[in-house]
Amino acid sequence: MKYNLFFIPLLMLLSSCKRDNPIVDSNETIITSCTTEHPFEGILWLKEIRDGFAMQANPLPKRITQYSYKNECVFLIDGCVGCDDNLSYVYNENQDLICEFGGVAGINTCPSFEIIATEKLILYGN
Repeated sequence: MKYNLFFIPLLMLLSSCKRDNPIVDSNETIITSCTTEHPFEGILWLKEIRDGFAMQANPLPKRITQYSYKNECVFLIDGCVGCDDNLSYVYNENQDLICEFGGVAGINTCPSFEIIATEKLILYGN
């Protein structure tokens, strides 16, 4: 119940979806933008999600993963790792919704995410 009360208002606040092409230099190398060294110190909304995960009493695994995706530093928020009916969300540093995955309907708004996303770094997981 706490899980739903935490994420429903968060989801209602997020309504934009941004899709840009990656910046490529003259050698066809994708230039990344993950320069945030301490994301939980510099990105308040991300810290709040992590702290909310840490306070939950349920044993379901949760994870926050950082990636470089289409020249943006993005964060995959997974409130129930491996749960069939769970929705996972990808946000940029400004908390703009970039992608959605999962759920009963099998939503996948970024089918190429697993191919394009690089520099995977698990920031939080239990």
